[in-house]
Amino acid sequence: MPDSDSGDPASQGIRALLERGRELEVPEARFLREIDAIKLRRQRRVVALAREAVGGGLAGRRVAVWGASFKPGTDDIRESPALAVARELAAAGARVAVHDPKALPAVREEARSLRPSSR
Repeated sequence: MPDSDSGDPASQGIRALLERGRELEVPEARFLREIDAIKLRRQRRVVALAREAVGGGLAGRRVAVWGASFKPGTDDIRESPALAVARELAAAGARVAVHDPKALPAVREEARSLRPSSR
């Protein structure tokens, strides 16, 4: 999973606000760090649920990821949470197929370690 220094565009905005809060010495802005941490925990939970669904091991399992863009209906995959999950699944040995009607060309270009579906 990405660490807290990476993430989707919303997380980047959250981190920018957090940094600005530090600059202005606004201690209440720390809650923004927790928002980003929640997003990362949710991504890890998706991987854990996939492991549970296949009985523990992902090695050799075929897993489909439907939707790769940051926002539905676009081809914007910059720091996509779905692709972060797909990469973690692939790192665990799963054979990952990614499909997104709008973002598939971008997925093919950016995520060569994954095997995008052509359907």
